This record gives sequence, structure tokens and C-alpha cells, in this order.
Amino acid sequence: MVGIKMTSDDYIKPLVSIITPSYNGEKYISKTIESVINQTYKNWEMIIVDDLSTDKTEHIVKSYQKNDKRIKFFKLEKKGGASVARNKAIEKSKGKYIAFLDSDDLWKKDKLEKQINFMEENKIYFSYTDYEYIDKNGNLLYKKFVSPKKICYFRMLLGNSIGCLTVIYNQEKLGKENIPYLRKRNDYALWCRLLKKSKVGYKYNDVLSYYRKNENSISSGSKFGLIKYHFQMHREVNDFNIVISTVLTMCNIINYGFNRFLRLKKMNKTDYKATIVGHFCSSKNNIGGQTIKTESIYNELIKIYDKKNINIVDTHNWIKNPIKLFFNCLNAIKKSENIIILTAHKGVKVFIPLFNKLNKKYNRCLHYILIGSWLFENSKNDKKLIKHLKELNYIYTENMNLKNKLESLGLKNVVVMKNFKHLTPINIKEIKKIKNKNKFNACFLSRIVFEKGIEDAIWCINKINKKSHKFKIYLDIYGPIDKNYYETFENLKKNFSDEIRYCGIVEPYDTVSVLKKYDVFLFPTHFKTEGIPGTILDCYASALPIVAAKWENFDEIIDNNMTGISYEFGNNDDFYDKLVDLLNNQEKLFNMKKNALSKYNEFLPEIIIKTLIDRMI
Repeated sequence: MVGIKMTSDDYIKPLVSIITPSYNGEKYISKTIESVINQTYKNWEMIIVDDLSTDKTEHIVKSYQKNDKRIKFFKLEKKGGASVARNKAIEKSKGKYIAFLDSDDLWKKDKLEKQINFMEENKIYFSYTDYEYIDKNGNLLYKKFVSPKKICYFRMLLGNSIGCLTVIYNQEKLGKENIPYLRKRNDYALWCRLLKKSKVGYKYNDVLSYYRKNENSISSGSKFGLIKYHFQMHREVNDFNIVISTVLTMCNIINYGFNRFLRLKKMNKTDYKATIVGHFCSSKNNIGGQTIKTESIYNELIKIYDKKNINIVDTHNWIKNPIKLFFNCLNAIKKSENIIILTAHKGVKVFIPLFNKLNKKYNRCLHYILIGSWLFENSKNDKKLIKHLKELNYIYTENMNLKNKLESLGLKNVVVMKNFKHLTPINIKEIKKIKNKNKFNACFLSRIVFEKGIEDAIWCINKINKKSHKFKIYLDIYGPIDKNYYETFENLKKNFSDEIRYCGIVEPYDTVSVLKKYDVFLFPTHFKTEGIPGTILDCYASALPIVAAKWENFDEIIDNNMTGISYEFGNNDDFYDKLVDLLNNQEKLFNMKKNALSKYNEFLPEIIIKTLIDRMI
């Protein structure tokens, strides 16, 4: 394959044949082709059949074809119209699935991935989606066509309520069905034939396509001027008598008015590209993973869209003034194209149902960014919460393990977006060779609470220093003290040995300057479902190896014996043994520092934020 990298996983997925008729499409066909090339689903062929264009359409298509052999170009021998062009493309197709895209329309990047997964997982043979309108320059017209949730053959006879650019059908199950040779409404005639076989078609409930309002489109024309083609279709293609054909044609006219009134929805123009709903509290004692992640998302988005285009709703202490919060949320969904929700355990049952309810009217794109890996346990026995989660456009997890678990609950809208933090990593020259060292400095940085393993870290340091080793190890503890653990921790501090001290709170973006002074980082978490902690990214930017309890997502962020070392979860004796072994192997410790610094490149904010950007409308 020229110009495209495909993995073995891409080839395993079913081939999709994309049917594109063209006529004098030089102005728009480049954008159409690029919207296909940019698909996250890679196993496709785009079959473009030209109806004897007199412009540069052929030259443009062939320039793309040189770099991507998935694009195929054919010309009709004589003018035939859209139906002949589409039939030629279907004849040449090899895919399990057939999809349609005219030469001036566009697809979103995840169109094929979402819709094919929906069909494969639910054994659906005919599917479609909603679509939005753009003008000749590609600007949104703030109009959306909303199709019915499902449609049967008899319902389709009354009128077409789905867009050609949204349809995908299973060719292996329904056959290589030719499009009837009608100058107009040939796509509608094909839907009738296919639904007669499949009995019913289903909508994937999302906007995945953009329909261009363009006078020169091969499928354009006055709807009322198409009456004769409706009658011709029912009479000749569906083989109905004159009376039934006339009645159905009248129904088609009525249905057109119905669609204009109910299905073509105006979309409010917005003031913001996105509103971020999350914990923005700046108080030092309230800084944690949730606040840091929320602010990291905000900071990356304002770099791309400018501060004036990103709105915030701060959920800090929302329970004290829920009425104010409600109106803030209502204002946000009125004025924003995207709503990005970052809430924790309690907030998920408030904000997600709230925005789903508000979204019935405003049809915004709802994104939920999960912090940590707790959602599966909280939702697996909560059918109501699962229902609300399904209504979101996207759920972003920090690791593949959680994605798989959530998908086992029937959630098909889950995307992996790694954790990230905007940090300035140290220079590799700052890593000093370790040789004959007899004093090591360890660090613990986290919210100070029992479940983060602070008492395990203290126990391990004390045991090492009591044994007759060739070295001593010192432990500095950083982080805000949980209010429910404050008294316990104060009692612990009274019994600290000389080698252990509490050093207070580190500002989120000062972590590298603090951590780079240490030899090893301790992460003895008691949370088996710990996500992808931002603290680990701090360590990588600081060239600091980690000794950690092996929680279930360990392998997704730490390369064992390369950037860190795992010990058996909950086993403090193994924690002690692994830490001592590492400190006795100083060359390994030095190499792990270099590996840790290199690992940070996998979590650069400007790379990871693209996962979100690509899915925002």
C-alpha cells in the first residue's frame, strides 16, 4: 500500500467499498477524498466513477491515487447520470460493506469506525446516521437532518427519511443490488430494494457526515420537481399499479413536508467551541488528580482555540449552590458546540444525566473524560447509569483495560486517551552517572491518605535503614493531607525517624524541579483499579524510576525493569526486596533514569489532545 501505514489489525477488519459518483467536481472532490483518507478505520476502497466531467476532476483524483492505491478511478464511456455511475462502482466493489459518498460531501474522521462497529456488533445489515448541512465554502449552516431510529420497507415506501451519504449496507448479506436506472431518486429506490430484503434498517445515533448545499451537485434539485421520478420509481421499480403508485407519490410529497417540519432541525449558533465542566479549584489543599487533569485539558484547548472560545463551569462545592450550577450548565449547553465533562464518583450521577436531558433540545457533542479507573465498578450494577453513559457521544478512558471492561457493559462510545501533563522535562545531560553511592533519596508524592500506601512506604524505609545494608535511604513525603487522615498522619509524623520527613505541597507545575533531585519514586498504592496517575508522568519528565505495587493498569504506563519495577500488590516484603535489589544495582538504576526520561515522549500533551480534538464538532 503506497502512502498509508496499515497494521495487521486493520486488515482483519471488513473491507468497506465507498461508492462515489462524480461530475465536474474539481472544486470539492479533494476535500471529499481527504475526509476518507483521514478515516480512523483504514480498511476501505474508494471507487470514484466519473460521468464524463469536463473539468479537472480526473486529474485531481489521479493525483491522490498515486499516493494511495485504495483510491480507484473509472470513467463512464457515455453519460449516464448518478445511477449508472454508482452501479459501475458497485460492480467493481470487493467489500463486505457498501457505503455512499457523493463527490462534494464530507465524512467525519470516525464515520466508518463507529458505524461499522455498530453493524458488526449488533448484526445489522442496513444502517444510517443523522447529518449536518454545510454551505459551498464548507461552513456549517447550523441545520441537522434527524432520521428515524429505525425504518422498515413499508415506512420507506411512504418517503425517504435518510441521507445517501450516511448509508452503509452489508453486501454479503443483501447482495450486489444494482441501483435502478432513474435520473433522480435512484438512491431512494435502492433503499426500498435493500429494506425489502433486510426488513429493517437502524440508525447509529450520531452526526457523522456533512451534506453540502450546492447547486451543481449530481444529486441536487427541487424536491417538488422530482414528483415524476417518485411515480416512476413506484410504478416501474417497485412494480405497483397506477393507483398505488399515485397514492405513494402523494405520500412522498406529504413526507417531504413532514421532514422539513420535524426532521430538519435548526442548530443554535454558539459562542464557544467548548465548555469544560470540572473542578477548577485553585486552593492548595484541594489540588488532586481531578483538578490537574481538568486544568491540563483547559490549557491545551485554549492553545488551539484561544481563551475566548473555551468556557468553563467550575464544579467546586457545587452542592452548596445547585441552582446556580444548573443555570451555568444550561447557559453552557446553549452557547457551546461541545460539552467536556470531567467529574468524579459523585458528580457522574448528577452532571451526565443533567446534560443528557438538556441535550435533547440542543444536540451538542457530549464528551466525558474519566479520571482514574473507578467507573466500571461504580456502574456495572447500575442500569440507569449505564443508560446515561450510552447517550454520551464519547467516553475517554486512560487505558485499554478499562475500555474493554466498559465495552463489556454494552458501551460502544469508549475511546482511549492517555493521561498527560504539560511539563518541561529535564535535559538528559542532567542525569549523572551513579557509582559507589551509599546514600539514596526516595520520594513519595500524592494525596496523603492510607489508600495511597503512605504507611507502606514509611515501613519499607524504616526496615531498610534498620538492616545492615551498605547504604542508607531517605524519604521525603509531599502532598496535601486528606482531611479524614489528618489526625492519623500527625501521629505518624511524631514517630518519623531521622531519615523521613514531610515536605508539604508541591505546586502542580513545579513537580519536575522538585523530583529531579531524587533517585527513586515510591508508589505503593492500595487502589487495584488505579488509572494512569499524573504523578508517574511527573517522574518520567524528571528521569525518576518508580517502584510500584502492581495495580491492574501497571503495564500500560510502566515498562517493568525499564522505567520502573513492580512488586506483588499488597506484599510489603516484596516491596522491600525489590527496592533493595534496585539500590544494590546502581548501573541498572542509572539506565532506568534514562529510560524514564525517554518514556515521557509518549505522553506529550500536543499529541494526546488530538484524540479529543478529532472528535469535537
